Amino acid sequence: MSNKKVKELPIPKEGQEQHNEPESKDFIILTNGEIDALVSNQGENISALNALIGFRTLPIQASFALEDLSMNNLDGRFKVINNRKRKLIEKYGAKDEKGKLIEPSPGQFKIVNIPWFNKEFEQLMAIENKIEWKKVTLDKEKDLPEKGLSTRDIMILRKIVDFTDANQQPGREKAEEGNA
Repeated sequence: MSNKKVKELPIPKEGQEQHNEPESKDFIILTNGEIDALVSNQGENISALNALIGFRTLPIQASFALEDLSMNNLDGRFKVINNRKRKLIEKYGAKDEKGKLIEPSPGQFKIVNIPWFNKEFEQLMAIENKIEWKKVTLDKEKDLPEKGLSTRDIMILRKIVDFTDANQQPGREKAEEGNA
């Protein structure tokens, strides 16, 4: 017989679920607005997250983790967000005599009660989502192409990625400021 100590797990009481997950997990909170910014295409530009995932210079672990986050956590929420946006447009959009939404140009709708629409839209975009995620760390010089991400994309991605600069020596910018 072995004298090793075995971790005793509590026996769940009737009606309780048994969880076999590790006790500590990493989570981030993303608002619907942040998810929308991460996942939605901006005009003819692809989304910040898809642009990042598409870089061939990313380490395989990082690209896998980011694509997994996109497909398993964000895409479904993004569809729900877009569905709710559509419901708001149907609720507050101007309609013709047949009850069809007036669309002056593709994807553009005339809103009848802009203050109420804006209030509900802001509430929708402020909803917080708790997502299991440990930030990925990427070196801006090594892991990203030279002209890969816009400043806007980097600002959006900072919720899910820690960008570092391996060439930046700690304290160097302070020393340079003192010489100016």
